[in-house]
Amino acid sequence: MPSTMKKHLLFGLSASLVCAAISSSFAASINEIRTDQPSTDVDEYAEIVGAAEESLSGLSYLVLGDGTGGSGVIESVVSLDSSAIPADGVFVFAKSATLLSGTVTPDLVTSSLSFENSDNVTHLLVNGFTGSNGDDLDIDDDGTLDVTPWTSIVDSVALKENDSGEMLYSNRIVGPDGSFVPSHVYLCDEGFRIGAFDVASAEAKDTPGTANNCDGGGTGTPVAATIPEIQSNSASSPLVNQQVSTSGIVTAAFTSSDQLKGFFLQDPVGDNDVSTSDGIFVYNQDAAVSVGDQITLDATVVEFFEFTELSNVANLVVVSSGNTLPAPVQVTLPETTDGELEQYEGMLVEIVSPMTISQNFFLPRFGQMTLSSPDDNGNAGRLYQPTNIFSAGSPEALALEAENARRTLILDDGQDVSGFGDNPDPVPYIGKNPASVIRAGDTVSNLVGVLDYGRINANSPPSRDYRLHPTEAPSFTAANPRQSTPTNPGGSVTVASFNVLNYFTTLDGNGSICGPLANQDCRGADSANELTRQQDKIVSALIAMNADVVGLIEIENNGFGAGSAIQTLVDAVNAKAGVTKYAVLPINEGVTPGLGGDAITVGFIYQPSRVTSIGTVTTLETGAFSESITDGGRSRQPIAASFREGASNQVFTAVINHFKSKRAPSSVQGNGNDDSGDGQGSWNLRRTEAANDLADWLASDPTGVNSGDILILGDLNAYAKEDPMLALAAKGYTDLIKAHNGQNSYSYSFDGMAGSLDHALASTSLQAKVTGVTQWHINTDEPPMLDYNTEFNPDGYYQDDSFRASDHDPVIVGLDFAAQEDCFVVPLANTKVVVFCL
Repeated sequence: MPSTMKKHLLFGLSASLVCAAISSSFAASINEIRTDQPSTDVDEYAEIVGAAEESLSGLSYLVLGDGTGGSGVIESVVSLDSSAIPADGVFVFAKSATLLSGTVTPDLVTSSLSFENSDNVTHLLVNGFTGSNGDDLDIDDDGTLDVTPWTSIVDSVALKENDSGEMLYSNRIVGPDGSFVPSHVYLCDEGFRIGAFDVASAEAKDTPGTANNCDGGGTGTPVAATIPEIQSNSASSPLVNQQVSTSGIVTAAFTSSDQLKGFFLQDPVGDNDVSTSDGIFVYNQDAAVSVGDQITLDATVVEFFEFTELSNVANLVVVSSGNTLPAPVQVTLPETTDGELEQYEGMLVEIVSPMTISQNFFLPRFGQMTLSSPDDNGNAGRLYQPTNIFSAGSPEALALEAENARRTLILDDGQDVSGFGDNPDPVPYIGKNPASVIRAGDTVSNLVGVLDYGRINANSPPSRDYRLHPTEAPSFTAANPRQSTPTNPGGSVTVASFNVLNYFTTLDGNGSICGPLANQDCRGADSANELTRQQDKIVSALIAMNADVVGLIEIENNGFGAGSAIQTLVDAVNAKAGVTKYAVLPINEGVTPGLGGDAITVGFIYQPSRVTSIGTVTTLETGAFSESITDGGRSRQPIAASFREGASNQVFTAVINHFKSKRAPSSVQGNGNDDSGDGQGSWNLRRTEAANDLADWLASDPTGVNSGDILILGDLNAYAKEDPMLALAAKGYTDLIKAHNGQNSYSYSFDGMAGSLDHALASTSLQAKVTGVTQWHINTDEPPMLDYNTEFNPDGYYQDDSFRASDHDPVIVGLDFAAQEDCFVVPLANTKVVVFCL
């Protein structure tokens, strides 16, 4: 075989060439793919290499894509059962019986092969596939797979067209080819190369069934250039796509297949120009380099998602080892203008500003935390949702949004940041001790590391930002310690709301169907073990809260009687309390158990020894809550109930709610409910309608007790200054959380910014009787590896306590009713009552 031809056969090379393998006993890997060509696609194929005569039984080849707005959908499934790697170590499968004008015969011909070539796609080689073509594995299109119907991933590679927003699900990304998705890719020592579009052209390097043609790979003769010259003082390098010869000292190495697959190189002298970076990332998996090595190399300059790096490395020489590293450059945040960290890209830096952890949601699965610097006025602390403080679209909200971006830095462990996650065990910075948990709101110092610009895990743009990969151990301070019990809000009666994050007693899996009409997917626990873990945490929280009335949210909508989810939960609470502490507040459900047609509902539980249910327990099923709404934007039906406090005999009405979420419209576009970009998300108009409908309904005395003391509770899916909250204020209701706890209050965190989605609002007469409001931060600030799930959470972190029982924090309101001995209740017809106080 000529020396210019390189075959990537795993029986002859290190198994580390399986760049994206995650967990598998298979040696097979993806080696070459042809997805497109001029005219009819008669030469589409994929090539897998492995040990000679290795069985491929159990493996499947998948393609994920389906265009922007439908990321993570399986577009093609090729079963490799009954196939094996031939004696030459190369296995080819294709749709056509012959390839390259009849010169190549595939090992497997299959009609199920269909390669997408018009958008971003991810090719996967998996073991133990149990899904189907067309399955959506990323339900919320956030770049993280919600469903993984396989035992393990053997290999993966993503082909990128552009930054259209469609997600990729591999840590190995190739492309774009100009402005197009690569039509041909093939693996060489430095990684996948992009081949020619025309399979018949002189430039084509298709070699299905034989050695990959890895001759060349550069563009011209290498040009000598220092790292600052490569970086320049512009956003992209002036030497992009050119071969260069350069040198420097290795400051950090993340070279393995489950890391960044490269190392950071820095000019030890620099050019004394603060506007140009002296460091650069070198994409070179398994490079034989160590921190402190001074090296020379030839490589190609590329812009990888606006991050300047070196690729296609050749002639790497270690000149000396053990060299002193350049001193970290001290960096102060926030940025004056967004993006000015570009001047430190690839360099060893020290963040000297006091930094706060604003989000730890992605720590256990992806090794990332969102950090925030002080604001422009020098006030340290976490980030807040702009529309929790200012009206949507206002100059103040827009200014805070921009300031948040300039304050943000991602702390990243340098491991795999693909859509699969790497689920590090132990969890970075925490170890195996759950008591050493790092909470949002804690602070961190000694932030020394290398700075890059890369993928971050978020639910909304941007999908890439500046990341610090620490080279020294950061120091964490528990500035936001846990509270094992909530702060007492005072008063003679306490009323709470608690989103219990899909508490279902019907297990989710094996084709389970839920909902009153038996037409909804189930949610929550996937196994009896998970259900026990989930239930134990919720029970612990409810007992610690000890509220007299609790409105529950996101509970399975399977009725309110014996065997229902809400009754099962109450039974568990009473069992742990050792007394019959709580009772379910029943409601007339109609013909089928449950309220409406959603899979989840709301409901009340209460302590009969403390309060008495009076009047009609009722719901609203018209307007924004109507079952006739079929565009996906209906809010769950609220429940209103009235209670009489035993000591004072006074009556109040509570209503528990769960408004439509902010997720994108599912069926009707352009109906006024699209995301306008003002921070309120989708369905804002429908949520505002729900707020107005709710207030008007409450004004009609739906429970029939003739009491003006009304408390609105629940997850309104709107931050404090968004339109639904403003609508309720216009109807005379006061935001109790803001009134008692100030604007920097929160019950939920999304994309690193905290805010209140769970609210308590009081009517005018009730407001004066409110003694306090507690937002018990047992969930929002806790990392999710503490929750009940077993799919991604390493062993050893779960505790059957209150922490991370859900993703929303409970809200507890204290009410003080002055004792009035002469108050009494007169029952009327149709369950109505009149309360007289002399």
